[in-house]
Amino acid sequence: MRQPTRTLGPIVGEFFADNLTLRNGQPFIPAEFQQFILDLLYELDESGALQWTFRLIGIPRGNGKSPTIGGMADFELVTREHSPRIAIGAPSRKQSGIIHGWANDLAKSGPLRDYVVSPRVREAFGPIKTPHNDGMLTVLSADGDMQEGLELDVVFEDELHVFTSKKQQSLHFALMTTLHKKPEVPMTIITTAGSDKDSLLGEMFDAMVKLGEVEYSEDRCLMVVRDYETRSLLIWWGAPDDADVSDPAVWRACNPAPWITDEALMLAARRLPESEFRRKNLNQWVKGEDAAIQPAAWDVLADPGLYAHIPDGSEVWVGIDNGGRRDTGAIAWVSPLPDGRLRAAAKVFSAGDGHATAAPIIESELRSMAERVHIRRGHYDPWQMADTAERLASDGMPLSEFAQNATNMVPASQLTFDLINSSGLVHDGDKTLRSHVLGTAAEVTPTGGWRFVKAKTKSGNRDLSKNNDAMIALAMAIAAYHADNAPSSEAWVTTW
Repeated sequence: MRQPTRTLGPIVGEFFADNLTLRNGQPFIPAEFQQFILDLLYELDESGALQWTFRLIGIPRGNGKSPTIGGMADFELVTREHSPRIAIGAPSRKQSGIIHGWANDLAKSGPLRDYVVSPRVREAFGPIKTPHNDGMLTVLSADGDMQEGLELDVVFEDELHVFTSKKQQSLHFALMTTLHKKPEVPMTIITTAGSDKDSLLGEMFDAMVKLGEVEYSEDRCLMVVRDYETRSLLIWWGAPDDADVSDPAVWRACNPAPWITDEALMLAARRLPESEFRRKNLNQWVKGEDAAIQPAAWDVLADPGLYAHIPDGSEVWVGIDNGGRRDTGAIAWVSPLPDGRLRAAAKVFSAGDGHATAAPIIESELRSMAERVHIRRGHYDPWQMADTAERLASDGMPLSEFAQNATNMVPASQLTFDLINSSGLVHDGDKTLRSHVLGTAAEVTPTGGWRFVKAKTKSGNRDLSKNNDAMIALAMAIAAYHADNAPSSEAWVTTW
């Protein structure tokens, strides 16, 4: 990989080591890959000016991108003259506060504390100021007040893949306008890959690769693109499209941070749906139709000797997902086997016989089940099920409302995913249940977790040709079982 011959990178690296203090109290000595980034970003042209004024960095989660950009923000704020104005832009105020927090913490705990004035506690993400040069670092977010006519000297932007709404993209283009007003203003964007290239980030990535000079590392997991005409630079750690995403060597090559261990990557590979692992940990573009559960992972759990009918008298935990009008619904149930695995089965129902939803059929099936087995707990989606659940509960069936929100579905999805991938689940190979499992995708939530949702098409829309009611019901059944059998919970004693 070609190294720059003239760069301020070593000076910036020395600034980090001499002036910035990490949250663990140690000096911020850039790791080799961080110094590599600084050397490229601060490359100089023949006149001594910055070679690159538009810089896009892509790197997987956990590789220190926020502290790196926070340190760069401190460097620009402290060393520039004549009232420098530094801005951090992000899709939300919370996201912009991450880099702001790093910039503040890195500066206030070391030698810079006498030069930098941190915001007061009640100001939260207020400006960070440097009285010696009248400098100011501020945060700008799409959910805050929009600012037109920005006059900035340095711009940073975080997680461009999240800039999807009209307000978020308006903020991005407002920051880009600063570059047109003052061509010498450097803008640095650092992000992970998005879920699809049909996006602001994807279009920018493709355009830079098409127009610039592309250079790859030997393992092809690092790409550097230089466009001298537009003074643009792309640094991208990520797995190529044809990479073997099950190969630990690829995982290692995509994650240059020495503090990310092989064991941590192995754990992430096991605990995340493949599409999320590829995007978050391999910084690879993924398509909307990727299933959360891979066919091979589900099929290996099939036991042809099992039947959907659970023996009379068994203890079962139930999940109930009823669709909307003229839609399908499902009941899933799990029952523990002597070897510790959970036996799983499901039935799918369609609205019919004059009924607007499948709720009456679901109610009849639950009453029939309760005559044969002990229903220890049932979780139900209150959508179109409130009246049915109230009748069943009044007759003694232990049902609990389980709203389909992130608070409930993030842990339920993870529990289900872990059971499947650890061979803790067994099923009878039912084709309908299989189609619902493979019709389920994973969706990242605003809090950083993920949950099961209906599979999507390449354009990112919900795929109406696929169903996932039985999979959602299964996740609820597993959550019900976990609620009664986790070490910290008390088991239900009610039977019906």
